[in-house]
Amino acid sequence: MKLIRKYPYSYWAEWTEDKIISLYIGLLAKNDGKLALLKFRIRKAIQQLPPNILIQMGEKAYWSGYYKEADLMGSLALKRQPSASERKENLELLAASQVLIGDYKAALQSYDFLLRQSSGTNNAIEYLFRMGLVQYRLKDYSKAMFYFERLLALNDKSKFELPAMYWARNSYIKLDQKEKAKEISDQLLVKYPLTYYGLRTRMEMANGQVPEDFKSGSAPVVQLYFSTNESQAWKTFNLLAESGWYDAAGRELGQLPQPTSTAQKMLYAYFWMKAGQPGQGIQLFNEVIYEDERFIRWNALKRFFPFWYEGEIKKWAEANSIEPEMIAAIIRQESSFDAQAESPARAIGLMQMISLTSTSVAKDIRLKDFSFPESLMDPETNIRMGSYYFRKILKSNRENVPLTLASYNAGIGNLYKFIKSRAELADLRDQHSTDPENELWIDELPWGETRFYVQAVMRNYLIYRWLYSDLQSTSRWEVGQKAGSNGPKK
Repeated sequence: MKLIRKYPYSYWAEWTEDKIISLYIGLLAKNDGKLALLKFRIRKAIQQLPPNILIQMGEKAYWSGYYKEADLMGSLALKRQPSASERKENLELLAASQVLIGDYKAALQSYDFLLRQSSGTNNAIEYLFRMGLVQYRLKDYSKAMFYFERLLALNDKSKFELPAMYWARNSYIKLDQKEKAKEISDQLLVKYPLTYYGLRTRMEMANGQVPEDFKSGSAPVVQLYFSTNESQAWKTFNLLAESGWYDAAGRELGQLPQPTSTAQKMLYAYFWMKAGQPGQGIQLFNEVIYEDERFIRWNALKRFFPFWYEGEIKKWAEANSIEPEMIAAIIRQESSFDAQAESPARAIGLMQMISLTSTSVAKDIRLKDFSFPESLMDPETNIRMGSYYFRKILKSNRENVPLTLASYNAGIGNLYKFIKSRAELADLRDQHSTDPENELWIDELPWGETRFYVQAVMRNYLIYRWLYSDLQSTSRWEVGQKAGSNGPKK
């Protein structure tokens, strides 16, 4: 501590700071009672550290899942008089930690201070949303609605517009303001028709059933004009795609003029699917659906929510008591049905399994001659292992599907720490209703990628049930809780 205070920006001071942070976070992971005194002594000693180091320790604790420690570090940093920029950074971390440990009053105070300091900035959008969620959690729906309405009145609502509209809608319903709820529901359906919240809203407005309005109507006619050379590339593309030479077909498709209009993008999205490159096709389709809702039609959905590898999916879904539509929903989100997909983190294949998980699963199912990553490039092996792993964590989460999806994406240990941090979440695994109240935690998750992932897969699952199963039996309750066929019954 003396070294850090005397030579604050020296090499050895920074080295010592890193060691202290690593030591402290390492101790937090250990529950040995013999280490309690050492933890106490370190906590006492670090109170003398400069605020920037306390903030770093708080960030490390937060992203390691130790939210109470992050709250402690943030509180200590405030007492050490941080700079203006450090104060803002620290308060954001402090407010997020306070939400996750259930100290909602303190969280509202922190966000309120941040909001007053950031009025008119992009940061204010998130602060308004977070304050609205906290008030909704506290069941103060009038105040929740106040913050959501303030957010929605802004010109640039960023990525928080959709969830703000959804929770504002639910706030109006709680306050029995039916006309307001209907008004914002209609707006949500126009702007975000094919999102999880959009489909949920559509179903709830139809008394639990998915309306068949997407089946009616037809997509606009699209015309393409090619030069002589482009016409030859077009003919070659079709020949190669129909013969299964997908890489070569993709190269020919790249020779054609790039799509400019929404209609052309939709057509090219289909071409990429035909060329066996669904990642690019689905990406273009995702752009189109928010540009022109006329393309959200039954036939289009079937093209871009394909059921490739149907035999393998049904085989291993049945073996693990999971609905095949859920496995298809996961595959579409994880890899867009690209059996050779590899992420920067070296997650492999259709269900994007990493080395540690797949090696463990291979031992569990006694899979002979397993080799990472080669074995996971085989579609059936990947589906077999991914389905087994999903069933395993589904069982540990007592058949709660959204929790299982969050665990699949963020990791079992991370979700365990998230649930353990708050008394309100203690029985989350036993909540098998998809009432909005029971899914509020999804928007409270600290990992933005996981929030998006859970809602995207749930959306996919609903659409797969809608397209390939019994449309009329796809009720609101089943959206979240029927994926495990041995799960709770309605």
